[in-house]
Amino acid sequence: MGQGGGTGMTAAMRITADPAHLPIAGSAGAPKQVTFASEPLTDEAPDPMSLAEPPRYIERDVNDEGGASMRAASLCALAIAAALWFLGKMPPDVRHESILMLVPAIGSAIGPFFLINGVRAGWRLRRYGRSTIEIDPPVQGHPLCGVIRTERPVDAVGRYSIRLRCEDVQGRTVATTLFKSVCHVPHSKVDSTRGIPFLIEPLNTEEKAGTNDRLMASRVRWWIEVSAMTEFISYTAVFDVSALLHEVEDSDEQPWWQQPDTTPKGAPSPR
Repeated sequence: MGQGGGTGMTAAMRITADPAHLPIAGSAGAPKQVTFASEPLTDEAPDPMSLAEPPRYIERDVNDEGGASMRAASLCALAIAAALWFLGKMPPDVRHESILMLVPAIGSAIGPFFLINGVRAGWRLRRYGRSTIEIDPPVQGHPLCGVIRTERPVDAVGRYSIRLRCEDVQGRTVATTLFKSVCHVPHSKVDSTRGIPFLIEPLNTEEKAGTNDRLMASRVRWWIEVSAMTEFISYTAVFDVSALLHEVEDSDEQPWWQQPDTTPKGAPSPR
């Protein structure tokens, strides 16, 4: 595509990112691709005001149609059936003292919970469709801005709540929340199919005190969750935005949540 025998910097086509095909993260390990559209160059110098804005980070919700909950409910049912089968083989005096007697009781208590959650997740996906989040490139010390869109309208009867949550999952069976923030958007002024805007402030000095090392951990996960009450089934969607908010390694760039250092050079650090 190069013209002339120079360095090859002059090209017949200019390559620009197509916003409709920006990287969309799906299931874990799925390949992320960027497609490009070509535009013919003109002899005129490009207008700086007409240059495309930096691409936004786009992510789909992690709704699995209730698959995980339905699998958990199925495991509870299988555990109950297996325990009852073994108990049926035991003599009555041994059966009543067996620890297997706890399995049907526990499975009957938590199994319906998983079943209901799975059914609700499937209904929610069919009613509202997939949700996507678009986030502006984060700037250190500035609010995190973006929009959340749904495939079908959300008949919200209350405000939208957008929550940012950071969890430490390194070497833990239960995640520990390191940071959380929330913003609210009036439902009466929002069409969810066109976008639910949000603005989340970064950590202040008090919030991040003593957590910097943990926030930089390789297995820290960042989530954004949006929810709203409706007349039928509440709307909620969760997005994994860890790839965007993790610290940039091998670079002088600082992560979004890190407040910029405004202390003049050579000045003593505040105590």
